Amino acid sequence: MMRPVIIVGVIVLVAAMATAFWLFRPNSNAGDTSKLNRSFTPAEQQLLDTVHITAGELATATCEAEQRCWIAVNKVVYDVSGVPSWAKGTHHGVKPGHDVTDSFVKSGHPLSTLQKLPVVGSLEA
Repeated sequence: MMRPVIIVGVIVLVAAMATAFWLFRPNSNAGDTSKLNRSFTPAEQQLLDTVHITAGELATATCEAEQRCWIAVNKVVYDVSGVPSWAKGTHHGVKPGHDVTDSFVKSGHPLSTLQKLPVVGSLEA
């Protein structure tokens, strides 16, 4: 009678461990700085060369009251106002209106995430 209980317990334990491993596995993109090497179309490159956003201008683009919603990654300013996950003014604890390069590198987001975002201009040093 005790043997089936032990077998079921072992199965439940193994299933729980496998689930935990799958849920908490490290993301292969986290910490990968190569995902900052985004390519730009000629139109985007022209924006980068001609439109310069100051840190003060970036700081006002916080998604509040339906204002612009911008982030900077690797000196490039992106418009995230069309991204639903930024609609409430925060994304995974990251707020718009800032240079979020470190947060992006630490995240599991791939390079393709940046490729999809509209370029606003370059962030002035």
